[in-house]
Amino acid sequence: MQVYEKTMNVKSVLGVMCIALALLACSCKTTSPSGYVPRQLGSIEQSNSNSRAMLTITPSKVRYEPGDPIEFTVTLENTSASPYWVPKNLVPVFVWNYSDGSRDGQLPRSNTPRPYQKDKSVLLQPGDELSSTRVVKTNYFLREGITEFHAILDIPENTNSQLSPFMSDKLLSNGYGVLVATSGRWRGDLDPSQLDSNLDLP
Repeated sequence: MQVYEKTMNVKSVLGVMCIALALLACSCKTTSPSGYVPRQLGSIEQSNSNSRAMLTITPSKVRYEPGDPIEFTVTLENTSASPYWVPKNLVPVFVWNYSDGSRDGQLPRSNTPRPYQKDKSVLLQPGDELSSTRVVKTNYFLREGITEFHAILDIPENTNSQLSPFMSDKLLSNGYGVLVATSGRWRGDLDPSQLDSNLDLP
């Protein structure tokens, strides 16, 4: 089974796509050969957008009890100069680094080409955004602490010629650090210099 490499300093589009491909292969808990451990709450980095779109994730809050479902808002923005069709229902998969550096993630979805229908698609104009809400369950999380999440949106190729142009891309979102810990724990262990100043722990 392949594992993905969490690389914080990837700048090139080619590097980003290599990471996205590897991330999609992750579907079980693995160790962290890179030694990377999440240490920051809030948005970690900008999404690795291409010239056509940007994918962003934001949780409803930054602290959850173990077992609580984590609710994310997933937003797709048309960053190009032209309109294109996208699926109305955005269904990304999530991958994450636990506080000990180990990795886990949801099973990748099928990217088999399909004929999208107009009533299940949206024409995004330049600058328009489309959002959906997705949930990551934490009832099986084995580690408490800061967990860093990414979303990967892999839109299959559209075979319906009536909806053109259709964006069939693979996008990696920004990283987002969330605290998954029992109340009263971890607060004293958090380094204030690593916290987003706009965040308050509930």
